[in-house]
Amino acid sequence: MTFDQHAYGSARFATAAEIRAAGLFGSRGPEFGHLGRKFLRHWNGGGVRVTGGSGSGKTSQIVVPVILGAPDARFVVLDFKNGEISRIIEPHCARAGIPFHTIDPYGVTDLPNQRVSLLSHLTPGSAMLVPDSQRFWRALLPDSGGDGRFFDQTGRRFGDAITRMDVALQGGTSFTALYSLVLLARADFDAFLRLPEQASDRLPPDVLATCAEMRAMYDDAARTFESVMAGLTNSLAFMADPNLQATLVDDSLADAPLSVIADPEPGPVIVSLILPDELLEVLAPMVRAFISAIRTAKKARPDAPPVHLLIDEAARMGRFEELAKMVAVDRAAGIVPWLFYQDDGQIARNLGPTGKATLEANAALMLDLGGGIRDYETARARSETLGHRTLAMADPLTQTRARAQAQELRRRLVLEGADPLEIGPKLWQLDYEANHRTLMRKALMEPEELLSLPADRMLVQARGYRLRPFLAGKRPYFTQARFAGRFFPNPNEDQDLGTVRIATRWGMRRRRIVEAPLPDRLQHLPQYAGGLRPFRHVEGFAPAP
Repeated sequence: MTFDQHAYGSARFATAAEIRAAGLFGSRGPEFGHLGRKFLRHWNGGGVRVTGGSGSGKTSQIVVPVILGAPDARFVVLDFKNGEISRIIEPHCARAGIPFHTIDPYGVTDLPNQRVSLLSHLTPGSAMLVPDSQRFWRALLPDSGGDGRFFDQTGRRFGDAITRMDVALQGGTSFTALYSLVLLARADFDAFLRLPEQASDRLPPDVLATCAEMRAMYDDAARTFESVMAGLTNSLAFMADPNLQATLVDDSLADAPLSVIADPEPGPVIVSLILPDELLEVLAPMVRAFISAIRTAKKARPDAPPVHLLIDEAARMGRFEELAKMVAVDRAAGIVPWLFYQDDGQIARNLGPTGKATLEANAALMLDLGGGIRDYETARARSETLGHRTLAMADPLTQTRARAQAQELRRRLVLEGADPLEIGPKLWQLDYEANHRTLMRKALMEPEELLSLPADRMLVQARGYRLRPFLAGKRPYFTQARFAGRFFPNPNEDQDLGTVRIATRWGMRRRRIVEAPLPDRLQHLPQYAGGLRPFRHVEGFAPAP
């Protein structure tokens, strides 16, 4: 390849041989699509960005196949659409014997609501107490931008001091405890200050200094103090809900530690946070804290198997720059974030002005779903990213004219005895014109091609594998016979929840959902609450006893 051959760009799609050499046809890692009859698998531990609008198959063609196709992997699922993912994959967990921990404070599904401690890692003896506390408050109270920067930063410092004070005094903390302390500081500041005063010998100097700063601000700038504390209260306002008070508990009341996802012993685990879709914006601080806690737990045990975080509706969690950091620096810790967006505009709002560049520079995979690229700006940005190729185009009019003129000169040379020294250079020029091909610049994919990409296709940019882009296929899980018996009906798509359609060699068939005694080997799984919850399976696909 030379510059003369590719003067306007050398962009092209990856070949099947190059994709095979990169290991995407191997057996490691969850699958994310297919190329012909071969499944594509993501094995190198890098982050994944998925872009597709509503109805483009993010759940049916990406998320659920990723889970069903990797029965040995560990997943954390954010399930905000009527608990559809959790409901769908329940029989998969039973057949594979996967512990399925569900956090469902509002009873969206009939799965157990497990009480959880998101702050169990904040302990007096932890060497990471200070950075972990600061990270927790950055997730809970991110920068709002503009004139609110001072209040955000001051609020995080006050929140960090309150958190570490509670850890020092109580040996740990919880959302309920922090919410109570913040309310106490607003309602009766003198009573709040008696806590650090009575235990000043057990508190770090910086916590005491921050408490003194709070005292000075309360006395000298009451309105500023009230504004800062209002921000703290708003970030914890979700704890006024009794459902969350009963779910987000301290270590002594938790049904299972969050560190279960980072157990160094091999074996699959799935943790699902199930929330009503209409409450996602209201509960965004809690969701951010949940993700941050998962990240902290896994970073503490980098030797544990990798954890795949399936973060749908990432943009609806508000400003959360920690997601970009997860993609950029957490591969070594075994954290594999899958971030789902509807368009590029959401990325900027979610990750900040430099977040999109950070994400694209570090993501191992970027998937753009056919049927889901609907705004021109996203399509144009993707077209520019793919680059341009050089096309050699023949000009029939110029070539035909040159051949005719050359033929006339040859006739004059042979029949009329024209001067060869005069005719020769002209013939050379006309022969060049007759065979010349004009070089043109052409986008590898025009925006219009991306906007009209078929619904069963997707654009794959596998930069983490040092591959050129390529087009791959995607299929709904329910059309694949290999997944038969591993999923329940989708509550958002299927009207009859008592049966499920599965793919067989004779086409699509319906099977009943039947109730049966819980097999002994599944008694320990948390999704069955010690046998208190009914066991159901797809007819003809009962798990082994």
